Amino acid sequence: MKKLLMAGVITLVGISALGGYSYADVSDAMKNSKYCRNNSYDPLCMGPESMGMRAKMMEMTKERAMENRSKYCQDSASADDPICNEKMMNDTTGF
Repeated sequence: MKKLLMAGVITLVGISALGGYSYADVSDAMKNSKYCRNNSYDPLCMGPESMGMRAKMMEMTKERAMENRSKYCQDSASADDPICNEKMMNDTTGF
């Protein structure tokens, strides 16, 4: 029971920290915007760290991901790496 309670507390603390972080990195021009407090993923509201992360995510197109997976599995993957499973190789989740 104590372990379950501790896991719950850790989870709540983690969620609170993530929520705080998402608004902590807000654009200087928008730091007083009530809109940005609730919509921190709007690019106009993002601070430099969030924008940098967003730019990296936008670079990873479906085609680039497929190319990277294929190259990895051909060149250096071990046979049991789950990313090299044909189902995962062709998965387009998130694109």
